[in-house]
Amino acid sequence: MEKKEEYLALLSKTYDEAVEYLLKKYGAARDDFFREQSYERFLKGEIKKITKGKYSRSVEGLECHHIDENKFLNMTNESFIKAQNIAFKYHKKERLVFCDIVEHAILHTIISKETALEFGIPGYQVFLRPKIKDWYVEKIIPKKSKWHIACYHRSYITPEDAYELLENMDSILSVEQKRINQEELEEKKIMIRKGNFKNLNSDSSRHEIVGALYDLNKMGASGYLHVFNDFVYSEKYKKKIIQP
Repeated sequence: MEKKEEYLALLSKTYDEAVEYLLKKYGAARDDFFREQSYERFLKGEIKKITKGKYSRSVEGLECHHIDENKFLNMTNESFIKAQNIAFKYHKKERLVFCDIVEHAILHTIISKETALEFGIPGYQVFLRPKIKDWYVEKIIPKKSKWHIACYHRSYITPEDAYELLENMDSILSVEQKRINQEELEEKKIMIRKGNFKNLNSDSSRHEIVGALYDLNKMGASGYLHVFNDFVYSEKYKKKIIQP
């Protein structure tokens, strides 16, 4: 199977299937990502930097991916670790998988799709996609970092193949974004139909008005034009007010 077809096949898998495939392809990690004692001291605030384990396979051009990146953001960053209170068990060697840079981007694409863009997408957009675009589409070959050079050669693909793969990944994310937008729109329509402002009038209580304003705020400004179409006014003010 050619490299592009292998990548496309991986992209069609579920996240669990993709992880299993890569574990079989590259084997399990030999060490934890962080040293446990150092990690626990960091969480207690005793140190500011966590000591890493000897897990790296960068000389082979492989990157390390946390399997639980479908549950947490930026798992190797100390600030994110503390903010999300990530337990050490998620950094153990059993929760690591290796991949080349294109496979890494594919993993993040699948995560983004399966988590409704809650996880995975920052890593894809900020780190992985730009590398693939620069290295293989724009032909900006890395020359300074030995790790980057090894990664470049490990997953080398032609500009045409790189462009097609990026288009496929971008398309998956775009479709998911449209689905989310449509869901939010439908939810907003339901809120408009059920909104308690429909029965408001000049005699309504403060509690009723505050509740209505809360609903309007949740809808966003785009809902405002719809909600006043059938607004109910008391008989006392009905003749004096021109309805929007």
